[in-house]
Amino acid sequence: MNKLIVVLIILCLIPACRKHKDPTENPKDSGFGNVIYNIQYSSAKLALRQAAASGDTVEKFHTQFGDHIASITPTKFLGSFSVMRLLACSNNQSHMTLFLQSPPFVYNADFTNNSKMKVTPTLNGSMSCDNEIGSNGQDSLFCILNETTEFVLLYTQIANFKQTLTLPTQYASVNLTQFNYLDSAKKGNILTVNMHPLKKEIDYLADLNIYFGLSDSTRFYKPGENVPFPTCYPSHQKSPGFFDAPMIWSHKMKPWTYNPPKKGETLSLLCTIGFDTENLIQIYAGADNIPYTIDDIIVYAPNFWERLSVLVTSE
Repeated sequence: MNKLIVVLIILCLIPACRKHKDPTENPKDSGFGNVIYNIQYSSAKLALRQAAASGDTVEKFHTQFGDHIASITPTKFLGSFSVMRLLACSNNQSHMTLFLQSPPFVYNADFTNNSKMKVTPTLNGSMSCDNEIGSNGQDSLFCILNETTEFVLLYTQIANFKQTLTLPTQYASVNLTQFNYLDSAKKGNILTVNMHPLKKEIDYLADLNIYFGLSDSTRFYKPGENVPFPTCYPSHQKSPGFFDAPMIWSHKMKPWTYNPPKKGETLSLLCTIGFDTENLIQIYAGADNIPYTIDDIIVYAPNFWERLSVLVTSE
């Protein structure tokens, strides 16, 4: 049975792991070059998604909250992820993770400003490694994947989104009951809010566990439902704790192939993490179906998780 590979990349602010103290190969001796990694965040649509069918381009609406009043785009959109992994089915046991956090989570993804940062990769599996002395005098381990790898899955767990919204001016003096909580603040018609009030009306997820790829449709799985993991997924990893929680499996992902650089070459990779925020927020008239009143409902657009994407390119 094939093994699922997961390749782990941790943001440069997080110390790199050293699981390969005694690498059997040295990139300078084995004919492989160097790899430089960068991560960028964007609020635009990315090409990693498959071309949308004609029906996917039409804005969708909820039907349980009364009449639709408006759709708005956040003026600021920050993300906090607990994990994000690119996965591939292969005969080896390599691992790569875009980043990994432990609580308390920080909003390290600023999608509205297209922020960019370097990352320090930490890899496991089929690699070439080299011990180097850094400018601080400390020993560090540099590793690259040494074989061509096709990534066919993306797994992510979203801890939180924080957004700033400019509501219609009619809401300047309206005290919306939906947002009388510590995780939101409203001043006039400007609302700053975490993701939980915006999604609690449409689901009961705490964190969002999402898989992209190896599927021909998108589905929401409730706790206890059978999740169709690919056959190459290691059987002992099919039921960790978060897989027992609600999760989403989406078909919208384009595979990406990594080719290791040759000796003397430097491969510069840019990993762009995108979240399409255009008309992300929808406003409805609420139970009384009268617009601009205290019971109006503000939520994410249907299937908002499909707006997330990751695109890896060579710079």
